[in-house]
Amino acid sequence: GGVLVAISRPKQPVLDHNDLVAQ
Repeated sequence: GGVLVAISRPKQPVLDHNDLVAQ
């Protein structure tokens, strides 16, 4: 997930568990 990922993959959630760990 993530905003940058959302731009490239609009079907992915904007926030996900990986974003919480990364940030």
